Amino acid sequence: MLLLATPAPITYDSAPFWGRYLETMPGWILVSGLVVAGVLWLLKKPIEEFAAKLFDQFAERVKRTSKEPASGADLVRKARKAIILEQAAERLRLMIDCDHVSVYGCQNGEYLRSGEGIDKFVMQAEAVDEGLPRYMDTERVVFAQDIPRTITALELQPYLLLWAARCDDWKVNKMMKERGYDSSIAVFVRRPIRDKPGEMGIIGMYVVSWRDCEVYRPDQASSLPAAHQGPTRLLDRDMEQLLQEYANEFSYSM
Repeated sequence: MLLLATPAPITYDSAPFWGRYLETMPGWILVSGLVVAGVLWLLKKPIEEFAAKLFDQFAERVKRTSKEPASGADLVRKARKAIILEQAAERLRLMIDCDHVSVYGCQNGEYLRSGEGIDKFVMQAEAVDEGLPRYMDTERVVFAQDIPRTITALELQPYLLLWAARCDDWKVNKMMKERGYDSSIAVFVRRPIRDKPGEMGIIGMYVVSWRDCEVYRPDQASSLPAAHQGPTRLLDRDMEQLLQEYANEFSYSM
């Protein structure tokens, strides 16, 4: 009877692994941890002030380098590069007999939370026929994400022939319509990648455009629109070679 009245023994769950570790941990480790925590607590304010000072210095440096030229010589160097690009664009316009040439440099824009950057093409030079508008100030930037199909096609071929209202990207169609272009040719500007022999990287793009001329390749002769009333021009081997020559020239000038 006494055995039946005795309550069952109480069972306890085993302590978690970190609790068992604390029970067996040497005392000097615990004391050292407390000392380090105390020192960090005492130095909390100086550390915060030091971090804030470093951030302010970095922000000031970025602001200074982005808004002020490093020197007068650097400003002159950039001005000379702009003049060289403009002269090359004008020579190309005259040689290829088009209405407009725009030269873009590939730059990185704002960064996303994922760490990826938004690439953009920034116009660095342009050449236009007399009496036609310029677009350096009105629409200088073209974001890469607005012309994805154009970029994909250009990656696989030396140039891309564009026809008004028949481009795969809405942005290209919009720009050609607003500017009154019938035909355009886009060409990537490439340069060898440092430390990667044999690989070429894209540093920019240039575009030549015609207002009243339907440019076509030999294999596109049957694709010309019947409603086109203006002149036509064959994109022959000589024009292809000229486009490549200026792609090489811009790669050294940009």
